[in-house]
Amino acid sequence: IARVLRHLPTAEVVHPERMLDFVRWLAAMEVAYGVEPGVYQLQYGDALNEAMRESLESVPLAVAVLSFMEGKNKWSDTPRALYLELEDRIDRRTSWSRDWPSNETAMGKQLRTLQAALLRQGLAITFPRRRERTIVIRRIDSPSEPPVAGPAPPVEYDATTDRFI
Repeated sequence: IARVLRHLPTAEVVHPERMLDFVRWLAAMEVAYGVEPGVYQLQYGDALNEAMRESLESVPLAVAVLSFMEGKNKWSDTPRALYLELEDRIDRRTSWSRDWPSNETAMGKQLRTLQAALLRQGLAITFPRRRERTIVIRRIDSPSEPPVAGPAPPVEYDATTDRFI
């Protein structure tokens, strides 16, 4: 732990993710143990993606959208058209489930809450303003990442409060 703490102030985060302090700790571990920069950070990002994918498997709409977009790079049409496309792909039990949206308006609202999670899975969903309501779903090569951060700001450990400041 002492070696990691020694490198923490200058650790460079090359793959920022949620819980940036933890990613900074991983970057310091990479330096302390002589691991190539970004290896632990990428493994953490992969674990987050996998966990998000598993959580999406319990959301029928997310499963339907992921299945619908397999083999497609882009899809664009009205919410009604998407709702009908997805309704054709699900079984009767799912369509009667409380988890399945009852109409295209409910589907649109639920899709908005799933945008970030689906983006992590490589699907960007947008709702451009046009003459008529439209939903655009497009596959992206790699999920968007926040800008790469530079070296971490100086961090000091306060033993009296057992916290980093």
